Amino acid sequence: MRVLRLRYDAQMRKPLPTNRWALLGAALIGVPALLATAPADDAEAQAQHATVALTIDFANGFEMRYTLPEMQDGATALDVMLAARAHECPLQFEYKGEGPKAFLMSIEGVSNELKGPGSTNWLYWVNDGFAKVGMGQQVVHDGDEITWRFGRMKDATNE
Repeated sequence: MRVLRLRYDAQMRKPLPTNRWALLGAALIGVPALLATAPADDAEAQAQHATVALTIDFANGFEMRYTLPEMQDGATALDVMLAARAHECPLQFEYKGEGPKAFLMSIEGVSNELKGPGSTNWLYWVNDGFAKVGMGQQVVHDGDEITWRFGRMKDATNE
């Protein structure tokens, strides 16, 4: 007579068979099902997530760089900043407003001067092109690179 020993799985909260034949049978039954669904799941996961690069350029030789691989495709530049805030090495920044009215006030304690055309402020680019809409409106996609640079508007538009 064979004895089937059981092991408790804490995550599933149910006993698991430790008999090698039972495990082999379960594996053989489960593998074709996994193989049948894996490509569709991978394609769906790739379509839903985007990897976005974020660079913070303080214009004094110091830069901070983030690679954010779990962004939802179609997220905004503001969403990218919020993801960097939640990173293990969190980005500190302040902003006002929501959606299309979201406006960056400071990054890592460096604040906008907001004193007119010659003042130094935080400006951003997407894929080396100066952004034409606010960070709450700018949609990002897989492979996009966002760069925030502390500088003057007249220098940014002359690049």
